Amino acid sequence: MSGYNKKISLEKIANEIKQRIPNQYVASFNDPNDDSYKVINFTAYNNDVNTGTFMDINTSGNNFDYDTAGSVLSIVSDSAQDAPGGSGLSSLFLDGLDTDYNQITEVVVTSGITAVVTSNTFLRLNYCFPLSSGSNNKATGNIDITGDGFSWGKFIIGETNAHLGRYTVPAGKSFVGTVAAWHSDKTGEYEISFVTRVAGLTEIEGARLILFQSTGEFRGFPTTSPEKTDLIMRVSKITGSGVLYVAGYGSGVQFDNVLMNELINR
Repeated sequence: MSGYNKKISLEKIANEIKQRIPNQYVASFNDPNDDSYKVINFTAYNNDVNTGTFMDINTSGNNFDYDTAGSVLSIVSDSAQDAPGGSGLSSLFLDGLDTDYNQITEVVVTSGITAVVTSNTFLRLNYCFPLSSGSNNKATGNIDITGDGFSWGKFIIGETNAHLGRYTVPAGKSFVGTVAAWHSDKTGEYEISFVTRVAGLTEIEGARLILFQSTGEFRGFPTTSPEKTDLIMRVSKITGSGVLYVAGYGSGVQFDNVLMNELINR
């Protein structure tokens, strides 16, 4: 099949995905018994955007180091209440990739102000959600997830999501992006950059938007990423006084490569 026809096939796939999923914000449409097809969502926000310099959209306050060779992760809160018996988060579910880009998961029982280290070595961390909590049902303190000398994610006080703002396609999978969205309720002008990085290659900027105080989204644009691709959202402030707040959202469908090849070659 020619490259042109493959592109047309992928566009058809993306359009079918968009029409068949009534609410792409809800991942519960995924079949737990079928890993060949999965809705992927990743969200993030940044409360203090740099002027003139692009930075990752996340709650960590730093850019993720994509050159890491992998690391065990340390989880610690600045509140003793984020522990079993406390009012905050008592266990977390980590979903990421090992050094071969295969999916790995781990449950970590928090221990408040005492750091807990994962048993797995992570190359990437795609999601981190609470599994159990006390009466507060949210993070009571700021919970940091660190490894290889930098922050991989952070639960802000009162949050139930680490808002990592990135996703890496596992080995043997492909990702078709269908929605990218953004929001800022602060006065100012800013740029959002959507970047991909395939393992072993340099980053490629897929799109850059110059925006004002606004909410908007792209829909139905078929951006296909192969296995081991990092999907990154970055932001930079151009003008505006005070602190600029920006939130970003990405969504799409991840296919097993066997299924993807079947769809392309129909």
